[in-house]
Amino acid sequence: VCADAGQTCVDADTSANASDDFVCTCPAPLNGTATGEAATCILDECIADCPTCAGSVCADAGQTCVDADTSAAAGDWECVCAPPSTTRNTAAPAATCILDECEHGGGKDLCVSIGQTCNDSNKAANASDDFVCTCPAPQTGTATGEAATCILDECEHGGGKDLCVSIGQTCNDSNKAANASDDFVCTCPAPQTGTATGEA
Repeated sequence: VCADAGQTCVDADTSANASDDFVCTCPAPLNGTATGEAATCILDECIADCPTCAGSVCADAGQTCVDADTSAAAGDWECVCAPPSTTRNTAAPAATCILDECEHGGGKDLCVSIGQTCNDSNKAANASDDFVCTCPAPQTGTATGEAATCILDECEHGGGKDLCVSIGQTCNDSNKAANASDDFVCTCPAPQTGTATGEA
């Protein structure tokens, strides 16, 4: 049984009443043993010693070796960058470990979750907290590594510009908080007098 599968056979108990206690062992670099039957052989190229195996290639690059298919298939192991980076490469270290903080990490948690846009122009795995949060229009504001403080100047964007400025009045929006709306003040041009809040 063992020899037919290309495996070695060891029978430690050769007494006449001991049967089916032989052990089949897979040939190196395959791994596996079974008692009384042929072994199921696996090849974990992350730990085995063979010409196609990873050895210390991944570890030397600061990456983790993963062999998802431990059948006898050779050369299918991968080097995987440390989380939260998702870069991987087959049978060699990943050339560059990247980390898009807008997809994984602070940018997603801080910007995207509150409706701001996120841009991570430096995706190097060792570059952290360099993402930029930007407020949604018509609000303005950006911040690096944190959620932006958004402002809404209604005299520049919105009702004040449409109502006051479009008819020659001056506009003042003293409260530029993003959630403060219709609090701008329209003032008539001199020599006329008159003001109105939230309207012309």
